[in-house]
Amino acid sequence: MKSAKGATIESCAQLAFDYFHALFRDKLIDLINTYPKDARVIKDGVDKGPFWSEKKKFPSPAEYKPDSACHVQFMLSTTHLIAEMLGVHEPYSEDIGVEWVKDMRSDDWMNGIIAKLKVPEYVPQHVVNEEEEKDEGSTAQAAGPAKSSAEMLQDLIKELEMFKGITFAGKPADFEKDDDNNFHIEFITGASNLRASNYSIPLTDFGKAKLVAGKIIPAIATTTASVTGLVMLELFKMVQGKGIDAFRNRQISLAMNTMTSFEPDPPISKKSTIKMIEPSADDLTPEDYDEKGKVKKESFVKEISLAYPDPHTCWDKLRIESDMTLAEFRDYMETTHKLCLHSWGMSKEPYVFPPKKSYDASALPSTDKNRAQATMEIMRNKDILQKDMPRVIQMWEIFKKTGEMPAAVKSTLDMKLTELLTEKHEITLTGRSMIELEGANFVAAAGVVVKDDPDTPAEGEDVETPPIFMYL
Repeated sequence: MKSAKGATIESCAQLAFDYFHALFRDKLIDLINTYPKDARVIKDGVDKGPFWSEKKKFPSPAEYKPDSACHVQFMLSTTHLIAEMLGVHEPYSEDIGVEWVKDMRSDDWMNGIIAKLKVPEYVPQHVVNEEEEKDEGSTAQAAGPAKSSAEMLQDLIKELEMFKGITFAGKPADFEKDDDNNFHIEFITGASNLRASNYSIPLTDFGKAKLVAGKIIPAIATTTASVTGLVMLELFKMVQGKGIDAFRNRQISLAMNTMTSFEPDPPISKKSTIKMIEPSADDLTPEDYDEKGKVKKESFVKEISLAYPDPHTCWDKLRIESDMTLAEFRDYMETTHKLCLHSWGMSKEPYVFPPKKSYDASALPSTDKNRAQATMEIMRNKDILQKDMPRVIQMWEIFKKTGEMPAAVKSTLDMKLTELLTEKHEITLTGRSMIELEGANFVAAAGVVVKDDPDTPAEGEDVETPPIFMYL
């Protein structure tokens, strides 16, 4: 609406220039800030390798270049499509053809306009405050706290209210791939090549873009459009608070011109089960077989699968209503849900739980020993966990060199969950109302039994839970 007021070819070009930078520069910079070139995939505390690998190419943000064919092609086509939509140009028709805006089709004309335009400033997707910048070493500019989703929505509603009663006289674009003079395929070619350039992918040409568009547009306008419309109908029911009996699954066949509606099946329910498993022959003795040589039923082993809540579906979730320390979270889950926290790993810390053991000077050999002697003494120390021995050896080396113990590290048990997520998992919480606590594994606490078999204790068995969400 703002662009429609007093639109000129220059303002249309500025809008196209803004789109150029938003789509092919800013989004790529945001992506690189989130996943730098040396980013690695960490899942449940295990390093799965580099994030940018194989077919996932590291991107390069675009910077407008007057001598780049795809840059000029995108700007020319986008500018003229916007200008036609806003009434700056007379409507295009096949009768006019190449004579339509014939004085405004050259690269020199476009670059002359662009030379007078303002290059939009890049605004980071996530802006941190000064404390975050100092502590985390962030390169983002400090600009105060980011707005929440609710605040952003309210701002958009207020902006829309400003245009109440105003009629938009814009002309919609009716896609036509078989006319080479209307800038439609020019736009598709330019946009495709700009994105390809971002990822060092071979560029396409006008003819190939026209061929692909000719195949994909009918597909989008048929089945895809139908499915999207049917999904929106179901979303309307959800917004209106309809009961589950009002929702429908659809099966459509445009080729046969048929559409079937039926009530959806309930979601798959996960429940605790017990299976009797026959042990391998290596684990059996002659007493485990009957007269016919078959394994006796009492020699079978129970395989327990626990679900909590029992049963639950993918739509269920466990709620953590407020932030708390890891120790409080562990105690809360055991007291409230009879779930014992077994392990929890995050991207920067594979041992959030169980936490790293702390060692003081009493665990270190004397400094008059050499490294081999100190290493041997540390390896023989039963109070030092095997996985911690390299860390303790490093502590001894620092102690011997400087005469000082390494600075004490705050135990993860004493850290708030939000602190763990931001520091150990590198998750941004700004603007969120809730966050999923991914990667936490639980086993059944003492006294837990299988629901359908109260005589079978389940203490220490792995438990499958729905997602756990903490509300901020």
